[in-house]
Amino acid sequence: MTMKKIVRTTALIIIIILAFLLAYFFEPLFLRRSYIERVTTLEIPRTAPIVEYQFGITSFGIQSFFAKLELSQEEHAALKRYFIVSEEYLEDFRRMKQDFGYTSINVDDIAEIGWIDRLTRRMSISLVGTSWWIQSIIITTNEGEHFLYVFYH
Repeated sequence: MTMKKIVRTTALIIIIILAFLLAYFFEPLFLRRSYIERVTTLEIPRTAPIVEYQFGITSFGIQSFFAKLELSQEEHAALKRYFIVSEEYLEDFRRMKQDFGYTSINVDDIAEIGWIDRLTRRMSISLVGTSWWIQSIIITTNEGEHFLYVFYH
């Protein structure tokens, strides 16, 4: 190999690594919302801002593990029909907060909570399959705020 080929190969490897790191740390907002919409199979309103977001890289690619979207009253009303609303989900939400280290909303501040979940199966690059439990939670706080939470695990 000539010195020119070695330099080109090294530069290409560095560019690939940098592109991967950029995708990891600066994933565009529209990719995140579309990913959340695809995974939850809910029609996420385009006007719903993503308030919090946590994701990681696995052998399956970039995977979201937690997302919180703020909803307007109208968006909440449109999405609520897909959820089972029950007080019994408060304890489940408390457990989800512990599992994800999430602390920005107190369970005592929740006026209404709805829950849906589904199980999916994916194959990784190494042809190993795994199941993902996707839990979507819609919340109304005592202050009248509305949020959609999505947990992937």
